[in-house]
Amino acid sequence: MLPDRLLLYTADGDAALSAVLAEGVHPVSSLVRRSSLEDVFLRLTGRTLVD
Repeated sequence: MLPDRLLLYTADGDAALSAVLAEGVHPVSSLVRRSSLEDVFLRLTGRTLVD
């Protein structure tokens, strides 16, 4: 859990960011990126990868 962040899992990150901005929410910063294998692992297991 990241108390200072909002993570959105969506098929279209640009559209999701546009919708957030249209609702009047203006984040200090934003990042739209494709999922990594670590993201998939976290989503499926709820745990992060550890070496």
